[in-house]
Amino acid sequence: MFVQTGAITSNPEQMHFILGGVIYFRTLACEQTNNNMAKITKKAKKEFVRDKLRNDPKWTLMALLKIYDFQTADEQQFEYTSDANNVGFTGADGEILTSFAKGLLKYRTLTERQMAITKNKMPKYWRQILNNTNHERLEAMMIAA
Repeated sequence: MFVQTGAITSNPEQMHFILGGVIYFRTLACEQTNNNMAKITKKAKKEFVRDKLRNDPKWTLMALLKIYDFQTADEQQFEYTSDANNVGFTGADGEILTSFAKGLLKYRTLTERQMAITKNKMPKYWRQILNNTNHERLEAMMIAA
């Protein structure tokens, strides 16, 4: 577990962390707050989530199912996007990603080609994932990365 030492260096983008008695330095996109504590910016969170959606298969698959859950029942059943509600898949991705999500639920896996397509499409859904994420856990993951 990372613990902040309490002091910020003269560079607000560099933070100290102690792990097992060893001090680690981590450079993050941070902004200085009034109480001299660094806060990870939304831009840094966006880039972290987009990178995870593109490169981490677990994140890709979990996000695929989470966005599928945001689809309405009709959208899930008929594999298209009909409601302009700013959640779920876009109109262009609705058919293919809904079919992939259904396949993942049924067979518990995607083919290599399906996974490659999904990895390319999922980063655009970063905002929906970020809006439905525990930010404290996300920041801890970013610091640990």
